[in-house]
Amino acid sequence: MKNNTDKHVHVCPVCGKVITGRAKTCSQVCRNKLSKLNKAATVDISTFKCTGFYRFIRDNVKRAGTLAILHDVDLLELNSFYNTWRKMNFSCNEPLEISHYIPASQHGSLHPHNLGIWPKRLNQQFSDKTLSGLGVKVSDRTWNSSRYDLSDRKFDDVFTALFKTQIKKLISSGDLALPVRYNKWLMLKKKGYKSAYSSCDRMKLEGFNEILAKHGIAPLKPFTGSFHTLTVEQVLEHELQRQVSLNHTPLDILEEIEYGEEFTNISYGQIPDALRSYGGDTEELLCALVTHDIKKAYNIYLMILENKYDPETIYWIQNRDEYLSIDYTQFDLPL
Repeated sequence: MKNNTDKHVHVCPVCGKVITGRAKTCSQVCRNKLSKLNKAATVDISTFKCTGFYRFIRDNVKRAGTLAILHDVDLLELNSFYNTWRKMNFSCNEPLEISHYIPASQHGSLHPHNLGIWPKRLNQQFSDKTLSGLGVKVSDRTWNSSRYDLSDRKFDDVFTALFKTQIKKLISSGDLALPVRYNKWLMLKKKGYKSAYSSCDRMKLEGFNEILAKHGIAPLKPFTGSFHTLTVEQVLEHELQRQVSLNHTPLDILEEIEYGEEFTNISYGQIPDALRSYGGDTEELLCALVTHDIKKAYNIYLMILENKYDPETIYWIQNRDEYLSIDYTQFDLPL
């Protein structure tokens, strides 16, 4: 009979839990995390510059003309938001974009609390407008600081110098989304390939696949599938709920116009089930709410109701204060 004291006792390198047996980690979750951390150990700053997250920062800084949009921004937190956008964009049946509550033209920051995830067409329609009650703005003094100025300096040099510590933390965290080619490049390295990853990143797919074939590695194939599991309505509801989580309250216009309780709940992101099956009308309603066009949203809301409920019920909803004595349980109300 085998003695229990012969069991191999050690500590999980990820969570620190004491485990027995020959497994390196205590669970599949820790195993996946360890794999990410091991891969992160192979990443350097030159590889970081080939990631979509780096390009996202670079493009926004170049549009703003200054690194001041990154003032007081935690790159780990910003990367987490960027990864959320990537997953949602990959899953949605329409292209999504990262929007700005306060645009860079008005000194809007790249802080996650100044960013939203919107359908591309809605973001382009909204253009450089500002959402009242939301966003993070960079002070004029910081915006014009020579510390962040790029007029006579290269973005790569200044960004790396200012954020070197944060970049290292981000890389070592294992949460940085690496390009698809990176795994194949690691395989090439094991087979003696000497070039840096950045050279592979610049190649056309055909050229990269030729190198893989020479080293006996299966080629990469362009993605032609579809994972459209997320609707535009769900994206817009997610954005409404996010705005509420950032302590946003409806515009002052809500106090000027006597909206019904049902509509006020919608403006806080609580969408009634009865309004979820009206196709384009519901989508337009959510778009108006996300962009704080409350008057338009309320008109669309009434139109949706008119398509489902009889005129007497609609009249009651619009004039409910005058008819509080009516037994409203007789009506098929939306909430």
